[in-house]
Amino acid sequence: MATAVLSALIGLGVGAVVGALGAGGGILTVPVLVYLLGFQPYPATTASLVIVGATALAALVTHARAGHVRWARGLAFGALAGVWTFLSSHLAEAVDPALLMSLLALLLAVVAVLMLRQARRPQGRRRGSSTRPAGSRPTAPAGGGADRAGGAPVRRVLLLVAAAAGTGLLTGFFGVGGGFAVVPVLVLVLGLPMQTAVGTSMVVLVINAGTGLAARGPSLAALDWPPVLAFAAASMVGSVVGARLARRMSPAALTTAFAVLLALVAVWTAVQAVPDLV
Repeated sequence: MATAVLSALIGLGVGAVVGALGAGGGILTVPVLVYLLGFQPYPATTASLVIVGATALAALVTHARAGHVRWARGLAFGALAGVWTFLSSHLAEAVDPALLMSLLALLLAVVAVLMLRQARRPQGRRRGSSTRPAGSRPTAPAGGGADRAGGAPVRRVLLLVAAAAGTGLLTGFFGVGGGFAVVPVLVLVLGLPMQTAVGTSMVVLVINAGTGLAARGPSLAALDWPPVLAFAAASMVGSVVGARLARRMSPAALTTAFAVLLALVAVWTAVQAVPDLV
Protein backbone atom coordinates (compact mmCIF):
# COMPACT_ATOMS: atom_id res chain seq x y z
CA MET A 1 0.00 0.00 0.00
CA ALA A 2 2.78 2.42 0.94
CA THR A 3 4.56 1.66 -2.35
CA ALA A 4 1.39 2.39 -4.33
CA VAL A 5 0.92 5.74 -2.54
CA LEU A 6 4.55 6.71 -3.18
CA SER A 7 4.14 5.66 -6.82
CA ALA A 8 1.06 7.88 -7.17
CA LEU A 9 2.81 10.92 -5.68
CA ILE A 10 5.78 10.50 -7.98
CA GLY A 11 3.45 9.89 -10.90
CA LEU A 12 1.80 13.27 -10.47
CA GLY A 13 5.14 15.01 -10.87
CA VAL A 14 6.25 12.85 -13.79
CA GLY A 15 2.94 13.40 -15.57
CA ALA A 16 3.26 17.15 -15.21
CA VAL A 17 6.69 17.00 -16.81
CA VAL A 18 5.44 14.88 -19.71
CA GLY A 19 2.47 17.16 -20.34
CA ALA A 20 4.56 20.32 -20.28
CA LEU A 21 7.72 19.14 -22.05
CA GLY A 22 6.58 16.22 -24.20
CA ALA A 23 9.25 14.08 -22.56
CA GLY A 24 10.60 13.09 -19.21
CA GLY A 25 8.13 10.28 -18.56
CA GLY A 26 10.36 7.36 -19.40
CA ILE A 27 13.64 9.03 -18.56
CA LEU A 28 12.29 9.82 -15.10
CA THR A 29 10.20 6.67 -14.69
CA VAL A 30 12.94 4.13 -15.36
CA PRO A 31 15.41 5.53 -12.79
CA VAL A 32 12.58 6.04 -10.26
CA LEU A 33 11.32 2.48 -10.67
CA VAL A 34 14.84 1.10 -10.33
CA TYR A 35 16.34 3.26 -7.59
CA LEU A 36 13.28 4.26 -5.54
CA LEU A 37 10.71 1.49 -6.05
CA GLY A 38 13.05 -1.51 -6.27
CA PHE A 39 12.35 -2.74 -9.82
CA GLN A 40 15.04 -4.51 -11.83
CA PRO A 41 16.11 -2.53 -14.95
CA TYR A 42 14.44 -4.68 -17.61
CA PRO A 43 11.03 -4.97 -15.83
CA ALA A 44 11.33 -1.23 -15.13
CA THR A 45 11.66 -0.51 -18.84
CA THR A 46 8.52 -2.57 -19.50
CA ALA A 47 6.56 -0.87 -16.72
CA SER A 48 7.66 2.55 -17.95
CA LEU A 49 6.08 1.89 -21.34
CA VAL A 50 2.74 1.24 -19.63
CA ILE A 51 3.07 4.48 -17.68
CA VAL A 52 4.35 6.59 -20.56
CA GLY A 53 1.72 5.31 -22.98
CA ALA A 54 -1.14 6.12 -20.61
CA THR A 55 0.33 9.50 -19.71
CA ALA A 56 0.97 10.52 -23.31
CA LEU A 57 -2.57 9.55 -24.29
CA ALA A 58 -4.04 11.83 -21.61
CA ALA A 59 -1.73 14.71 -22.58
CA LEU A 60 -2.45 14.21 -26.28
CA VAL A 61 -6.12 15.05 -25.77
CA THR A 62 -5.23 18.37 -24.11
CA HIS A 63 -2.62 19.32 -26.72
CA ALA A 64 -4.97 18.40 -29.58
CA ARG A 65 -7.68 20.69 -28.22
CA ALA A 66 -5.13 23.52 -28.14
CA GLY A 67 -4.18 22.88 -31.79
CA HIS A 68 -0.60 21.87 -31.00
CA VAL A 69 -0.61 18.48 -32.76
CA ARG A 70 0.61 17.77 -36.32
CA TRP A 71 -1.27 14.54 -36.88
CA ALA A 72 0.24 13.62 -40.26
CA ARG A 73 3.84 14.04 -39.13
CA GLY A 74 3.18 12.44 -35.77
CA LEU A 75 1.50 9.37 -37.26
CA ALA A 76 4.16 9.00 -39.97
CA PHE A 77 6.99 9.37 -37.47
CA GLY A 78 5.31 6.99 -35.02
CA ALA A 79 4.64 4.32 -37.65
CA LEU A 80 8.25 4.38 -38.87
CA ALA A 81 9.67 4.40 -35.35
CA GLY A 82 7.29 1.66 -34.22
CA VAL A 83 8.85 -0.89 -36.57
CA TRP A 84 12.30 -0.34 -35.06
CA THR A 85 10.88 -0.23 -31.55
CA PHE A 86 9.39 -3.69 -32.06
CA LEU A 87 12.61 -5.11 -33.51
CA SER A 88 14.86 -3.75 -30.75
CA SER A 89 12.63 -4.37 -27.74
CA HIS A 90 14.50 -7.47 -26.53
CA LEU A 91 18.06 -6.16 -26.97
CA ALA A 92 18.20 -4.79 -23.43
CA GLU A 93 17.73 -8.26 -21.96
CA ALA A 94 21.26 -9.20 -23.00
CA VAL A 95 22.90 -6.08 -21.52
CA ASP A 96 24.29 -5.78 -17.98
CA PRO A 97 21.82 -3.67 -15.92
CA ALA A 98 24.50 -1.22 -14.74
CA LEU A 99 25.75 -0.78 -18.29
CA LEU A 100 22.19 -0.22 -19.53
CA MET A 101 21.60 2.57 -17.01
CA SER A 102 25.03 4.10 -17.67
CA LEU A 103 24.34 4.23 -21.41
CA LEU A 104 21.00 5.89 -20.67
CA ALA A 105 22.77 8.54 -18.58
CA LEU A 106 25.24 9.23 -21.40
CA LEU A 107 22.48 9.57 -23.97
CA LEU A 108 20.53 11.97 -21.79
CA ALA A 109 23.60 14.15 -21.27
CA VAL A 110 24.21 14.43 -25.04
CA VAL A 111 20.59 15.38 -25.78
CA ALA A 112 20.61 17.88 -22.90
CA VAL A 113 23.60 19.70 -24.39
CA LEU A 114 21.99 19.82 -27.85
CA MET A 115 18.73 21.21 -26.50
CA LEU A 116 20.47 23.77 -24.30
CA ARG A 117 22.36 25.05 -27.34
CA GLN A 118 19.03 25.33 -29.19
CA ALA A 119 17.47 27.29 -26.33
CA ARG A 120 20.36 29.77 -26.22
CA ARG A 121 20.15 30.70 -29.90
CA PRO A 122 18.91 34.22 -30.63
CA GLN A 123 15.16 34.19 -31.26
CA GLY A 124 15.56 35.15 -34.90
CA ARG A 125 17.85 32.17 -35.56
CA ARG A 126 15.76 29.54 -33.77
CA ARG A 127 13.98 27.08 -36.02
CA GLY A 128 10.26 27.47 -35.98
CA SER A 129 10.49 31.14 -34.90
CA SER A 130 8.31 33.71 -36.62
CA THR A 131 11.08 36.34 -36.33
CA ARG A 132 13.06 36.84 -39.54
CA PRO A 133 15.70 39.28 -40.83
CA ALA A 134 14.57 42.25 -42.89
CA GLY A 135 14.36 41.47 -46.58
CA SER A 136 14.18 37.72 -46.17
CA ARG A 137 11.44 35.60 -47.67
CA PRO A 138 8.34 35.25 -45.53
CA THR A 139 7.84 31.87 -43.92
CA ALA A 140 4.74 30.11 -42.69
CA PRO A 141 3.57 31.12 -39.23
CA ALA A 142 4.85 29.04 -36.32
CA GLY A 143 2.60 26.02 -35.96
CA GLY A 144 1.41 26.27 -39.59
CA GLY A 145 1.48 23.52 -42.16
CA ALA A 146 4.64 24.62 -43.97
CA ASP A 147 7.37 24.30 -41.35
CA ARG A 148 10.76 23.87 -42.94
CA ALA A 149 12.76 20.71 -42.45
CA GLY A 150 15.97 22.26 -43.72
CA GLY A 151 15.74 21.34 -47.40
CA ALA A 152 13.86 19.83 -50.33
CA PRO A 153 11.00 17.31 -49.87
CA VAL A 154 13.31 14.36 -50.59
CA ARG A 155 15.74 15.46 -47.91
CA ARG A 156 12.85 15.98 -45.52
CA VAL A 157 11.65 12.42 -46.09
CA LEU A 158 15.15 10.99 -45.62
CA LEU A 159 15.62 12.92 -42.39
CA LEU A 160 12.24 11.73 -41.12
CA VAL A 161 13.02 8.08 -41.92
CA ALA A 162 16.49 8.23 -40.35
CA ALA A 163 15.30 10.06 -37.26
CA ALA A 164 12.35 7.70 -36.78
CA ALA A 165 14.60 4.65 -37.10
CA GLY A 166 17.03 6.02 -34.52
CA THR A 167 14.24 6.97 -32.16
CA GLY A 168 12.61 3.54 -32.50
CA LEU A 169 15.87 1.76 -31.75
CA LEU A 170 16.45 3.86 -28.66
CA THR A 171 12.86 3.39 -27.49
CA GLY A 172 12.96 -0.37 -27.89
CA PHE A 173 16.33 -0.64 -26.18
CA PHE A 174 15.75 1.70 -23.23
CA GLY A 175 11.96 1.34 -22.93
CA VAL A 176 11.50 5.04 -22.33
CA GLY A 177 8.77 5.97 -24.79
CA GLY A 178 11.04 8.08 -26.96
CA GLY A 179 9.94 11.58 -25.97
CA PHE A 180 13.48 12.52 -24.96
CA ALA A 181 14.53 11.86 -28.56
CA VAL A 182 11.33 12.76 -30.42
CA VAL A 183 11.08 16.35 -29.18
CA PRO A 184 14.68 17.27 -30.14
CA VAL A 185 14.19 15.63 -33.54
CA LEU A 186 10.96 17.51 -34.20
CA VAL A 187 12.60 20.78 -33.16
CA LEU A 188 16.17 20.40 -34.46
CA VAL A 189 15.58 18.29 -37.59
CA LEU A 190 12.01 18.98 -38.72
CA GLY A 191 11.96 22.59 -37.52
CA LEU A 192 8.70 22.53 -35.55
CA PRO A 193 8.10 25.19 -32.89
CA MET A 194 8.64 23.82 -29.39
CA GLN A 195 4.97 23.81 -28.35
CA THR A 196 3.94 22.07 -31.57
CA ALA A 197 6.77 19.57 -31.16
CA VAL A 198 5.60 18.79 -27.63
CA GLY A 199 2.03 18.15 -28.77
CA THR A 200 3.05 16.12 -31.82
CA SER A 201 5.46 14.02 -29.78
CA MET A 202 2.49 12.65 -27.81
CA VAL A 203 1.26 10.86 -30.94
CA VAL A 204 4.67 9.24 -31.36
CA LEU A 205 4.89 8.31 -27.68
CA VAL A 206 1.53 6.55 -27.75
CA ILE A 207 2.48 4.54 -30.84
CA ASN A 208 5.97 3.70 -29.54
CA ALA A 209 4.69 2.62 -26.13
CA GLY A 210 2.03 0.40 -27.67
CA THR A 211 4.50 -1.18 -30.07
CA GLY A 212 7.07 -1.76 -27.35
CA LEU A 213 4.49 -3.40 -25.09
CA ALA A 214 3.32 -5.64 -27.93
CA ALA A 215 6.88 -6.89 -28.34
CA ARG A 216 7.27 -7.42 -24.58
CA GLY A 217 3.90 -9.14 -24.11
CA PRO A 218 5.14 -12.18 -22.14
CA SER A 219 6.91 -9.99 -19.55
CA LEU A 220 3.73 -8.05 -18.70
CA ALA A 221 2.35 -10.85 -16.52
CA ALA A 222 5.38 -10.69 -14.23
CA LEU A 223 5.04 -6.97 -13.44
CA ASP A 224 4.19 -5.72 -9.95
CA TRP A 225 0.95 -4.13 -11.16
CA PRO A 226 -0.37 -2.15 -8.11
CA PRO A 227 2.45 0.45 -8.07
CA VAL A 228 2.53 0.52 -11.88
CA LEU A 229 -1.20 1.26 -12.14
CA ALA A 230 -1.06 3.85 -9.33
CA PHE A 231 1.89 5.53 -11.05
CA ALA A 232 0.12 5.52 -14.43
CA ALA A 233 -3.20 6.86 -13.12
CA ALA A 234 -1.56 9.72 -11.21
CA SER A 235 0.73 10.48 -14.13
CA MET A 236 -2.27 10.84 -16.45
CA VAL A 237 -3.77 13.45 -14.12
CA GLY A 238 -0.44 15.29 -13.89
CA SER A 239 -0.04 15.31 -17.65
CA VAL A 240 -3.24 17.30 -18.14
CA VAL A 241 -1.99 19.93 -15.69
CA GLY A 242 1.41 20.03 -17.39
CA ALA A 243 -0.09 20.37 -20.87
CA ARG A 244 -2.11 23.40 -19.76
CA LEU A 245 0.97 24.90 -18.11
CA ALA A 246 2.92 24.56 -21.38
CA ARG A 247 0.56 27.05 -23.10
CA ARG A 248 1.77 29.82 -20.78
CA MET A 249 5.51 29.25 -21.28
CA SER A 250 7.69 30.57 -24.10
CA PRO A 251 9.39 28.10 -26.48
CA ALA A 252 12.81 29.12 -25.12
CA ALA A 253 11.70 28.50 -21.55
CA LEU A 254 10.28 25.10 -22.46
CA THR A 255 13.46 24.10 -24.30
CA THR A 256 15.66 25.25 -21.41
CA ALA A 257 13.52 23.41 -18.87
CA PHE A 258 13.72 20.27 -20.99
CA ALA A 259 17.52 20.49 -21.22
CA VAL A 260 17.92 21.08 -17.48
CA LEU A 261 15.63 18.14 -16.71
CA LEU A 262 17.66 15.83 -18.94
CA ALA A 263 20.94 16.98 -17.40
CA LEU A 264 19.72 16.41 -13.85
CA VAL A 265 18.42 12.94 -14.61
CA ALA A 266 21.64 12.09 -16.46
CA VAL A 267 23.77 13.04 -13.45
CA TRP A 268 21.51 11.19 -11.01
CA THR A 269 21.44 8.04 -13.13
CA ALA A 270 25.20 8.09 -13.66
CA VAL A 271 25.89 8.49 -9.93
CA GLN A 272 23.74 5.44 -9.24
CA ALA A 273 24.87 3.20 -12.12
CA VAL A 274 28.53 3.91 -12.88
CA PRO A 275 29.92 2.66 -9.52
CA ASP A 276 28.40 -0.76 -10.26
CA LEU A 277 30.47 -1.03 -13.43
CA VAL A 278 33.82 -0.82 -11.61
